[in-house]
Amino acid sequence: MKYLVLADVHANLPALEAVLEREPERDGVVFLGDAVGAGPHPDDVLSVLSDLDATFVVGNHDRSVLATPPEYPPSDSRDFERWTSAELSADNRRFLEGFVDESRVPTPCGPLRLHHGDFGFDRDDLDWDGRGWPDTDPEVYRELAARYDEPTVLFGHSHVQFETVVDGTRFVNPGSVGQHRLGTVAACYAVLEDGEFRLEATEYDVDRTITALESLPLRDEYIAGRKLVYTEGRLPDDPPMRDFEPLREQGYR
Repeated sequence: MKYLVLADVHANLPALEAVLEREPERDGVVFLGDAVGAGPHPDDVLSVLSDLDATFVVGNHDRSVLATPPEYPPSDSRDFERWTSAELSADNRRFLEGFVDESRVPTPCGPLRLHHGDFGFDRDDLDWDGRGWPDTDPEVYRELAARYDEPTVLFGHSHVQFETVVDGTRFVNPGSVGQHRLGTVAACYAVLEDGEFRLEATEYDVDRTITALESLPLRDEYIAGRKLVYTEGRLPDDPPMRDFEPLREQGYR
């Protein structure tokens, strides 16, 4: 049995198409959230995803796009969300509204727990920013391992591809299909086949994504900053999410 594990497409159609073309033979798909938000092809991405036989988990950007009311104070990111929301067809909006908070998927090699990665717990004694990284305090993963009965927890949200095992629970982040970090310009994903995970990545038509981004009705300065996601594999420097250099040095992608 072969399962394709996808997360964080972020409305990047060429990246999603590249992954699906590279993995045409699959028995199932699990999607870990953030289909839309901060990318130029929201409706097209949802149309492609809706044709998949998959389990869909909602991400924080998906929620924001669905919830964005017109009275929010203006900002570049809110303008992007409003544009995204207006681009969705009625059918694709209903499809997105059907994504679940988390899910359990039975497989021949054991059940999988699916979550976007915004796990939602606070521990004052832990250095925990709400996203799972390769160098996150193992105590965070111990708390999550105690929360779930499944031997494998799949999640995205941090856009960094890695796998770790804590207290017998395997945690796998497939990386981001549409907006990868760590200076890697690639569409990242994972494959679960016959009980084994493979962390994969493929090239895609970045120029096509950038051309679509440049056509959006947003400020030129903001668009220039967002291009760095696709040209350099990083967010604009203001504000920085974190220092990724230690992860690069350890070989994560």
